[in-house]
Amino acid sequence: MNPALVLVWTMRLGCWPFEVEGLGSPPPPEVAAPVPASVPGSVSVPAPVAVRPPVPQGLPLFQEARYDIRYGVLGSVGGLTFWVGGIADAADGSRTVQVHGAGRGAILGLGGIQRKIVADFDPATLESRQWTVLRARDGQPENEGTLDTAARQKGGLLLLARAAPGQPPSRQTLTSNVPTSDPLGLLWRLRTAPPAPGNTEIVQLLDGPALWRVRVTTAPMREILAEGNRTALRLDGEIAPVFYDGRPDAERPTRRFTLWLSDTTDHLPLRLEVPVGIADVVITLSESRTLTAGSDGRPGPPPSGDSAQHQLTGPVPGARNL
Repeated sequence: MNPALVLVWTMRLGCWPFEVEGLGSPPPPEVAAPVPASVPGSVSVPAPVAVRPPVPQGLPLFQEARYDIRYGVLGSVGGLTFWVGGIADAADGSRTVQVHGAGRGAILGLGGIQRKIVADFDPATLESRQWTVLRARDGQPENEGTLDTAARQKGGLLLLARAAPGQPPSRQTLTSNVPTSDPLGLLWRLRTAPPAPGNTEIVQLLDGPALWRVRVTTAPMREILAEGNRTALRLDGEIAPVFYDGRPDAERPTRRFTLWLSDTTDHLPLRLEVPVGIADVVITLSESRTLTAGSDGRPGPPPSGDSAQHQLTGPVPGARNL
């Protein structure tokens, strides 16, 4: 699990004083090229067949996992669940994987927070094409929460929009030559193609309109987690707030984190540690299971019941829990 999900889903209040607000003009609509009329006697040429990109070997599919979130002596302060189906093929030859995440938490009497994310992850570019993030106080109706949406346009432009009760809708755009995605898109990028051992990768995270620069380095050697005798990749990272022009934002804190991924092709997140205040926020894998593919192999519906508290089939052997 990446550190942004900790900060986003468990450690923040219902107000967002550090987020960027503003209005931006949407990109101009695309105009389709005119279709020439048929010429008598001409030979029609069939449209080229769309070539679908290969699926990366490490792309996590048909999986559900639940995590426990703990903070120092307070113990468990929340939970997190994510699930993913299979590949969805579009008519233009592109492919996406829809990833769902839901979490809730409360700490130090600040009130419960719930958050849901849905992202369409592109396994070819390792970025989300579009996503939605809904956040609200625990127990609050979803239509009273804040909804952030993002859609990737041609040329790399990201069109961002926010709808919040009692406020006018806002829109703005972001362009960057650094790979930029939502929390789930960033997580699936690291799972699908983590940096090679000893190597560093720099990417960006969008949490609503707030932008973060993420630096991730994979440790040269595999590690064995203290419990379960399970081999894992260790990723050491830093998440730093930045403005849209790339300048550091001194009003928001920079965090360091350590993430352990399973040493298997799907790189299942096992443990995350983020120092916050007087203690560490620690996320550990509690349970996991494989989902059943539909008859057409496409993503199925999300799990039944409350996704943030969804009960799975049993503990993963060797998973490290506090």
